[in-house]
Amino acid sequence: MINPIFVHFVVALIVVAALIVAVITPVGRRVAIWSLGLQLLVGLWLIYIGYRVSPWHPALWLLAALSTQAAIFAGRRERRAAAMILSLLALASAAGAFYLGLLAQRS
Repeated sequence: MINPIFVHFVVALIVVAALIVAVITPVGRRVAIWSLGLQLLVGLWLIYIGYRVSPWHPALWLLAALSTQAAIFAGRRERRAAAMILSLLALASAAGAFYLGLLAQRS
């Protein structure tokens, strides 16, 4: 059987890698938004089977998802500096959510 926390962890690594690429290219933003969607589904699966996490973990995920969407929108409007800043915000919030998830596994 597939361990859902391992899937969540692997998708989180994909999210962070995509957001690092998203700072430079629009393709990374597209990959990041799709992987954030997959991350949501796996996270809901974990909550359904009984895993508990800090309320900051999904709040930071939401900030990462909204920042990524805003970066995609800014990139389409040819506002590259704003897209880069929003991508960096998304990266920082995804990294924070990743860290909180790791802390939840230790306890």
